[in-house]
Amino acid sequence: SFALGKTKLPRGGHLQGIQIRFDASKDRHLVYLTHDSETVAYLLVVEFVHDFSRPGRVVAYQEFPSDGGSPALRHAGGTQLVGDILAVGLEDNQQKARSEVQFWDVASAEKPSQLKHLTIPRTGAAKDKTSGAVGLVRREAGHLLAVANWDSRAIDFYLAPGASLSEPGCRFEHQARWQVDSARTTDWQPDA
Repeated sequence: SFALGKTKLPRGGHLQGIQIRFDASKDRHLVYLTHDSETVAYLLVVEFVHDFSRPGRVVAYQEFPSDGGSPALRHAGGTQLVGDILAVGLEDNQQKARSEVQFWDVASAEKPSQLKHLTIPRTGAAKDKTSGAVGLVRREAGHLLAVANWDSRAIDFYLAPGASLSEPGCRFEHQARWQVDSARTTDWQPDA
């Protein structure tokens, strides 16, 4: 459990994603929670003592900016933390035709900052280009991002070459798409 303190949360919604890391410099755990609401998507950063023996406390509340379209990108999906970079999918959960993958530098837990140059806008047919969950991994050749659409019927893969996502010239480029409709799934079934 954790205390909100003076933080006021928007109405509605539920927790969507969670990531955790240990901050050795301050002997604490930081938990990153994505949440949707009736109006906006947001991030809560919660601090816990090293052994979780006491309730946590919110150290940051950050609304995710929408893309300016209507309806707003008010649904934050599953998230992934790699080093100091938090990747999160945001989507319009009403028409389900637009989304973005945003990247946030959380080196300062109390002041997350958006890496706008990495934002990946996604638009298309209903449910096809949503961003309900993301996965991010650092590899020798750069970073690989996986973005699942509505009900994970398709997963798009993006690659950003180079070692640092913080470099202003760094960009993710679409590499491939996996779709359940064209996947061989007979071996997925029990007792096949």
